[in-house]
Amino acid sequence: MIHEYKNSLLLRRHKIKLFYIFWKFLIYLLICLSIASVFLLLTWYSKQWNIFNQNIFIIFMFFFNFIAFALILDIIAHFNNLIYINDSHIYIIRSWLLFREDIEIIELRKVTKVSIVCQWLLSNMLSYWKIMIEMQRAETKPLFHIPEPYRVMTNIRNKMDKMKSIWVQTKELTWNKFDDTRIFWKI
Repeated sequence: MIHEYKNSLLLRRHKIKLFYIFWKFLIYLLICLSIASVFLLLTWYSKQWNIFNQNIFIIFMFFFNFIAFALILDIIAHFNNLIYINDSHIYIIRSWLLFREDIEIIELRKVTKVSIVCQWLLSNMLSYWKIMIEMQRAETKPLFHIPEPYRVMTNIRNKMDKMKSIWVQTKELTWNKFDDTRIFWKI
């Protein structure tokens, strides 16, 4: 989901990530139920109901609570992973319930190349791709599950061009205090 305000973008991961989180929960739940049913069938065939019933219920409830807690943490992580693109910076904000906030700041003047990587047919059909940001000193930063990646990429490239045009104007410095302040005030 992309929110645009004035000259900045606020990105949240694609909704397909929520779909993946719920399917992961359902698959783990089915695995837990199948293991519990196998144990119940084994106790029924062995005619030892009193030994296994309470233990199976306790183990099943432990795994079910663990799976539900993981689901809640994944949903919180999905909605708290934000990318904010400003005129001069890209802010990547990751926060969870259990972990401290992780804020990463990328300066647009240090970005050398922005590209889009699309893998698999489903990601191409649903338009959730990966944006690769290459920075100076051969650093790359992938941004995963970005909705409308071409819009985001063109926005970043336009802001990079704007930063380069500002940088070209400031290269005219003469190392004289008064002349340099006049050049900076033109910007």
